[in-house]
Formats: sequence, structure tokens, C-alpha cells
Amino acid sequence: GAIELGSDPGNAGNIGRIPVDVIRHEDDVTKAVSQPSIEAIGTYTLAYTITVQPNVTAEDLVYSITDTIPSGMTYVSGSAVASAGTVNVVGNKLTWTGDMSVPGYTYQMDTSATSPACSAPLANSGAYVDLAGYGVPPSSGISGDSFWFVSDFSGGAHNLFGEYHGENLNFTDDGFMFFDPATPGSEPWTNYPIPTASEPNNLMAVYWRDLEVVYDAATNKGVTTANLTSSGVPSAAVLEYDDVEPYPAGSTTDHFDFEIIAYYDPSPDRYEYIFAYDNLVGDIVTGTIGLENLAGTFGVQYAYDDVAVTNGLAVCFDLVQAGADPVTITYEVTVTDPGCNETYTNEADHQTDNPGSQVDTTSVDVVSTCYDYYLPIIVVNFD
Repeated sequence: GAIELGSDPGNAGNIGRIPVDVIRHEDDVTKAVSQPSIEAIGTYTLAYTITVQPNVTAEDLVYSITDTIPSGMTYVSGSAVASAGTVNVVGNKLTWTGDMSVPGYTYQMDTSATSPACSAPLANSGAYVDLAGYGVPPSSGISGDSFWFVSDFSGGAHNLFGEYHGENLNFTDDGFMFFDPATPGSEPWTNYPIPTASEPNNLMAVYWRDLEVVYDAATNKGVTTANLTSSGVPSAAVLEYDDVEPYPAGSTTDHFDFEIIAYYDPSPDRYEYIFAYDNLVGDIVTGTIGLENLAGTFGVQYAYDDVAVTNGLAVCFDLVQAGADPVTITYEVTVTDPGCNETYTNEADHQTDNPGSQVDTTSVDVVSTCYDYYLPIIVVNFD
């Protein structure tokens, strides 16, 4: 539907129209039984399952469920199990309480060694794409130590852990990128485990350690920025480091190539972030590789000072929901010789702690049936 706003009765709708889309989600609490029909004679063991669906609201919820086992059924001691939360049974009452948090986001992490799909687009060295091979040179204006550059790739907003950020991608000589409003922190050259509360946060640590960028056009040294396009539309930001050296530059013969491909929108059919590595010469053990959220409270870490990457390898991150699984509560009852045409109604009352919540009820029936048996009449004629 829609709501129209007008400045006065004679100008209905001249301000604008607000669309209203009412979505009826599936029932949040449902109940099922393993055998809804039983016979009048015999002993039966029935399994009940209560399912609490993932939270679809914007607030964390605490659920309370009271399940009443009907007369004529006997709870099987010790059979109540919940996949989360706390379940108790006293007499014929089962109670369960549990937190159903708003689903968050995490990343599934793969490497090109285990997943063929984990590769930089247009890769020309294993899973690594060398931008020089496509005629894109390093930027003469990006070099040095302890720098913080801001690059506007103008391809759209980036998403990190389910939160959208602007087009600007901040990056440093020390091998990590981050989104506003985070900063590099007071000692960006010191790499930490992921997560760590102190800044930098909101980051993508491709190869975070104390490094220095040396620019040399003749040998293709430096930092290169580019947009990956699809049908002329930017789809990802590409940031490549060529022959960066441990600080201070020239103190060793070590040098490394690494890059990030950061897509502008999450998609179920590809990785959102791809880190790739090539031309690795020297000590690569020191460093941090992974993703971290804005608060510095959660992250996905591939390595911390135990880096094990090889030439042509990619590490890929796919955005997935966390905490989006339903909760199940199961238990068993027995019933003996229920008789004919009995209906056992099992009801579960449930409520949440959000303001305005009311008690709702879900139920399931078990029905006993009787059968009429007919014996054949055989007439025997004795002559």
C-alpha cells in the first residue's frame, strides 16, 4: 500500500507518497511430532520438536517457551535437548529460554590452493594479477614510509562485515587498508593480532608489517591503483604493491608483491575480498593477514606472525551470515494403550522480551485410531 501526504484537504498528495510494504514472515515458533497418528492398543514413543526461527527484527530477543505435555503422555526422562539456550522439564511442563540475537556477518575464508574460484580476476601469475601486464603502471606520487593515502575509486560503497562504507579506500605503506571513520592509529607500523581493540580497525590487512614503498618506474616498483570494470561499470577496486621492502628500505634484499581486490557490493556468487601474493623474496613470516570490524571486537584472521603464503597464492573472503540458524528443542514421550479416537493436543506458549510482546501458542495433535476387524464366515456342509 501507500500513504499520501498533502499540505491541505484540497491538495491531497502534493507533498509525496510513502510506499508501505508489509511482510508477513513465517511463524517464529513451530512444533512437530514424529508420529501424528497412533493405534488404540500398544505402547508408543513419540518425539516432539520445537523450532525457533532466526531473529528477523532489528533488536536482540530473549525467548521464553512453556510446553505442556498432555495427560496420558509420560515424559522420557533426560530426553530434552536444545541446540541453544536452557531447557528444563518439571512434571508435565517443559520450559526453555534462549537468546535469539540479530544475525551478524562473518567471512568464510578460502585459498586458491583449496578453492579454484579463489583467484584474482584476470590473474596472470597463478591467482595473482600483475597490473603491469595490462599496461597499468605504479603511481609516481605514492612512496615513502609511514604514509596514509586516501584513494577514491568512484565505483560505489564497500561493505565490510555487513556495514556499508564510502568509496574512499584508505591505505598505508604498511600493507593494510581501512575505511572511515577509522584511522591508522599512532603506530601503524606495528602489526597486531585480529581482532585488537586499538586502531587501526575497520581494516583489511593484506600483509601488515613495518614496510616502506619505493617508487621506480623503470623496474615497476611502487603502488598501483585501478578499477576492475564489468561492461564498463566499476565492480571492484584493485590496489597492488610492487616490490615493497621491510623498513628501512635497503636494509635487506627482501621485497614482496601483494594486492587486494575489493568488490563494491557483496554477492553470493563471488568473494568480496581477495588478497593475492607474488614475487615473495626473503622473510615472509612476520605480518598479519585478515579482516577486522570497526569496533575492533571481531575479525577473521588468516595469519599473525606465522605467515605462510607462496608465489601465486590468493586468500579469499566470502561474506556469510552468522547466527542465522534456527534453534531446535527436542524431547520424547511415551503413551500406552491410548484407546479409540483420542486426541492429544500438545501446546507450547511462547513470548519474547521486546516491548508489546504477547503470549502466542503453537500446538500439534496426536490422534489415536481404531480399526474394525472382520472375520470371514465359512459355511461347511457336512453330508
